[in-house]
Amino acid sequence: MKKKTAFWVGIVTLVLLYLITAWIVPSALSSVGSSIALAIAAATIGYKGSNVADNALKGKYYRKELDTRYDPAGGEGGAP
Repeated sequence: MKKKTAFWVGIVTLVLLYLITAWIVPSALSSVGSSIALAIAAATIGYKGSNVADNALKGKYYRKELDTRYDPAGGEGGAP
C-alpha cells in the first residue's frame, strides 16, 4: 500500500468513527471527539514528516545514472 493510500484510509476511518459516535452517542462526543481530532492531526504530521524524510534520503543518495527515467540524449525519458 502506498503512503498516500494509507493516509487517506486512516483519515476516512477516523472521520467515520467521529460521525458514527456523533450519531449513536452524542453525549460521548465531547470526550471522544478531541481524541479523534488529535489522531487526525498526528496522522497528518506523520504523513508529512515521512514525505520530508523520504525526499531528503532520495536527494542525498540520488544518482542520475541509476534513474530509469533519465535519458542521456536529453529527451523526455521514460522506462527503458
